[in-house]
Amino acid sequence: MARIPTPALPGQEVGSVRGRAVAQPFQNLQTSADMFGAAQGRAFQQASKGMDAFADGLLKSAEQDDTTSLLETQAASSAFETDLMNNTETGVLSRKLKGAQGASKDAMAAFDTWAASQPSPTTTAGRAAQMQFFTKMKASILQRAAAHERVEVNKYKASQLTTIIGNSQTRMADLYNDDTTLSNERKSIEASAGNYADYNELGGDARATYIRQQLSTGSKSAISAAVSKQDYVRAQTLLDRYSDEMMPEDREAAAKLVQGATTKGEGQKAADGIMATPGLSPDQRLAEARKISNPAIRDEAVSRVKSRIDEAEIFRKRAIADRFDSVSERAARGEPVSEADLEGMDYYQRKHIQAASDNARKLAADPDYNRPGDGGVSMDAYREKSADPRYLVGIGLRELKAEYELNVSKAEWDMIASEWRSANLAAATLRASDDKKLTEEQRKVSMASSDLALLKTTFRATTSNNPDKDHTGFLAWQMEFNRQVLAANATTPAQRAEIINRMAVSKVVYDTTLWESSAQAFQLNEKQIKNLAEDADVPSSQIAIFKEAYPIMSSSLNVQKVPITRASIMAEWKKLSTSANSLDPQQRAVFLANYQTMTSVLVSQSKALTSDNYVILFKKNLR
Repeated sequence: MARIPTPALPGQEVGSVRGRAVAQPFQNLQTSADMFGAAQGRAFQQASKGMDAFADGLLKSAEQDDTTSLLETQAASSAFETDLMNNTETGVLSRKLKGAQGASKDAMAAFDTWAASQPSPTTTAGRAAQMQFFTKMKASILQRAAAHERVEVNKYKASQLTTIIGNSQTRMADLYNDDTTLSNERKSIEASAGNYADYNELGGDARATYIRQQLSTGSKSAISAAVSKQDYVRAQTLLDRYSDEMMPEDREAAAKLVQGATTKGEGQKAADGIMATPGLSPDQRLAEARKISNPAIRDEAVSRVKSRIDEAEIFRKRAIADRFDSVSERAARGEPVSEADLEGMDYYQRKHIQAASDNARKLAADPDYNRPGDGGVSMDAYREKSADPRYLVGIGLRELKAEYELNVSKAEWDMIASEWRSANLAAATLRASDDKKLTEEQRKVSMASSDLALLKTTFRATTSNNPDKDHTGFLAWQMEFNRQVLAANATTPAQRAEIINRMAVSKVVYDTTLWESSAQAFQLNEKQIKNLAEDADVPSSQIAIFKEAYPIMSSSLNVQKVPITRASIMAEWKKLSTSANSLDPQQRAVFLANYQTMTSVLVSQSKALTSDNYVILFKKNLR
C-alpha cells in the first residue's frame, strides 16, 4: 500500500507532520523533501563540487604552463630577431644595394619557420596570447626589413641612374657635333635625373635643381669637347644654345673656356702666319706680332712667336754643340780647322778648339809632351767661381769643358769634371722619388741624397756652421767627400757613411802660422798648402809634388784614423817622399795615385806604415 508523504509546517522536516482530524473534508498530511529524493540530490551536488575544483586545478596548471612557454618564446625571439636582422653574413641588414631585393619576403619566411617551431599553448587564452605576440613581432620585423630593402634598392637604382646619366653626358662630349644625339641624350638625362630624384625623395625645387645640374654638366661636357678639338665656332654655338639652361657656375666656366680657347686659336693662327713669313729676323717677327690690335690675341701671338724663336735657338745651339764636339776631336787629332767649322761658336768654344790644336801640334813635335795648363790662372778662376755652389749646377759639361779642359793640367781637369758630376748628382737628389720606381741611375741619386743629409749633419756638428749658409765651407766638405769616395771606390751606403765619419773626426788644426785656426784640413786651398810646404822646408823642386800629394796624404791619415795636424801631415810627407824618391819618374806618378790604396792594404794586413813596406807592396803589385 502506497505511502503518501505529508507536507510539513513551517520549521518542520518534510514528512514529519502527522495527520490529524480536522473539521474539513480532506486529510491534512505533514511531508519532507527527502521523501522526493533530496538527499540523493545533495550527494550528487557535493560530488559535482569536487569535480569542479579538480577541473579548476587542471586549468590553472595549463595556464601556468602556457605562461612559462610564452616567456620562453619571447626570450628566444630576441636572439632569433638579432640573428635574422644583424648577422654579418646572412642578416637582412647586411644585404646591400641589389642584394637587398626580396629581403622582407625572405625575412617573413624565416619568421614563419621559426614561429612554427615554437611550442603551441594548450589553452585558448595561451594560444591567443602567443598569436598576439607573434603578430606584433612579425609586424616589427616586416617594417624594419621592408624599410631597409626599400632604401638599399633605391640606392642601387640611383647608382644605375647615375651611370646612365654619366654615359649620356659622355656621349654628349663624344658626339658634340651631332644635334640629334645631343637632343636624345638630354632627354635621357632629364628622365633619369627625375627618377633619381624620386628614388632619393627629392621634391619641389630640389628635384628641379638636380635635373638642371645634370643637364648643365652634359652641356658643359659638349662645349669642353668642342674646345679640345679646336672647334671654336661649334663651342660658341653650343654655349649660346644652352647658356640660359646651365647652372651659373657651369655657364661662367664654359664662357671663360670658350673665350680663352678662341683667343688661343686666333693667336696661334697669327703666330703661324708670322713664323711662315720668310726673311724676317727674330726681332722683326716679334714686332709683327705686337701689331695685332686685340690685346688678348696679341699677347697670345707674341708668346707663341717667342716660344718658336726660343725653340729655334735651342736647335741652333744644339747643332753648334754637336759640331763643337766633332771639331774638337778633329783638332785633338791635329787635323786642320776652318772658319766655317767655328761659325756660331762662342769665345770659350773657339778657345778650347785652339788649345786642342796647339796641344796636338806640341804632342806631334814632342811625344813626351804633357799638357801643363796655363800656370794656375784658369784653376784660380775656377776656384773663385765654384765657391758658389750654384755655379757647377748651373753650367753644362760642354761649356765647362770648353772653358777649362785644355787650360788646366790633366789632373786639374779630372778634378773639375769630378766636382761637376758630384755637384749635379747632389742637386738631382732633390728630384728623386719613390725608391721602388727608380732606375739604376736614379738609385745612385737616391743614395747621394742620403749622403747629402749625412754630410750636412756632420758638417754642422764638426764646424758649428750652417751648411745652407756657409756655401764655401760646405762645398769644400762635399769635394773632399767625393774625392775620398772615388779613391776608395765606395759603392755602398755603409762605405760612404764610414768615409763621412772619418771626415767628422778629423781634428781642427790650430796653427795660425799655417792657416786660420777655425779652418779644417780639408778646407785648405792651394796657396795655403804651398805655404805649409815652404814652412816645412820642402825643397822648391818638390813643392808641386807636395801640393798634388796633399789630398792623398790627408786620405791616408783618415784611413789610419790619425788626426790631420801639421806634424802628422809632415810625417806622412816624409814617408811618402822617401818612398817615391826610391822610384824612377814614371813609377812615381803611379805610386802617388795608389798611395791611399796601399795604406788601406797595409792597415788591413796590420803591417807597419814604413817607407820600405810601401815600396815593397808597390813593386810587388807592379810586377
